[in-house]
Amino acid sequence: MSDPAPAEAGPLEADNGEENDTNDDSDSAMGVSVLGSSSSMTSSIMRYREENGRTYHAYREGRYVLPNDAITGVDLSPIQPPFVPPNVTFYIDDLEDDWTYSYKFDFVFGRMLTGSIADWPRFIRQSYENLAPGGWIELSDILLDLQSDDGTVTPECATQQWAGHMLEAAAIWKRPLDSCKFYKEQLAEAGFTNIEEKIYKWPSNPWPKDPKYKELGNFAFCVILYS
Repeated sequence: MSDPAPAEAGPLEADNGEENDTNDDSDSAMGVSVLGSSSSMTSSIMRYREENGRTYHAYREGRYVLPNDAITGVDLSPIQPPFVPPNVTFYIDDLEDDWTYSYKFDFVFGRMLTGSIADWPRFIRQSYENLAPGGWIELSDILLDLQSDDGTVTPECATQQWAGHMLEAAAIWKRPLDSCKFYKEQLAEAGFTNIEEKIYKWPSNPWPKDPKYKELGNFAFCVILYS
């Protein structure tokens, strides 16, 4: 079990230019409006090549030699789009119930589940029990513990106080918002090996000068503002 990998960047430099005005969803450093950056996929992406009952990707055909994987998605709400590839299946289910799948998985992926799971050791244990030998699990989550490179986010900061109250409320509700701090230990206890933890910085608005982090901050700001 390896130690946590450090964040992929040192202290971020703030962009003090006028383009950092968060009232404008466009950004000169990005060259495109964040709110207009999404587009619908074309129908050609759904045209698969089929051989021996298995489908293969059509986009850049031949680059990936194996057939399309079978994907099972689970959610509490029926929010899935009606147009999905034939190898994708969605179930309306509760992952905190007993898993009753008739097959094993090669890969279990969970993203932004913090605040959704009450018993994380049980969830991770069920993931382990439902993985085929050699299978993998990946958990990608946020930590609601605001930090700053320059120390300006202090305990007296109103936003930090808000985050603290959110953590307290989630703990009372028994659905913690700091669950990712314990994933590494819980994965090991469930029997997983070759555990790797990576920690990334995620700006909450477009203040960084670095284009990569400015773009991440723009996306995060839009999620906070419009979701």
